[in-house]
Amino acid sequence: METVFFYDVSLKQVEGSIAEIASSKVNHTLKTSGSSNKSKEITARWTSEHLLLGALCSCYMSSFIELAEKAGLKFQSFGCDVLGRVENIDEQPVFTEVILKPVVRILNPDDQEKTNKVLEKAQANCIIANSLNFKIQRFAVINVVEELVEAE
Repeated sequence: METVFFYDVSLKQVEGSIAEIASSKVNHTLKTSGSSNKSKEITARWTSEHLLLGALCSCYMSSFIELAEKAGLKFQSFGCDVLGRVENIDEQPVFTEVILKPVVRILNPDDQEKTNKVLEKAQANCIIANSLNFKIQRFAVINVVEELVEAE
């Protein structure tokens, strides 16, 4: 049996290149701005490029958490930075590469290899990563959490 999901987003222009996006499944809106690569102006609003990278990070984290649970991997925290490279190809701006930089804090030093495997599987199972047509690299940092022992 095939499972199909639908996601809805609507955009309403507020002023100039500023818009609000909304979804019937989300109880608040998000203000966005036009693409930051069209001008030298630095914007203080989220652009479509930021939202794409944010969607990739969020999906990657969700995949990691789900797969870590299935693998019995205990971790203290997950964070991820992402850097996207945009170049002009045939006079059109396109993402050509994205670098994911996940940082996972684990409790057991013996779980480092397992953590790397879960990170790899999370990228392979991320719907956003699977839907993009540019190179995605991953440079993971796995920190072992030291237990603090109080002196008596």
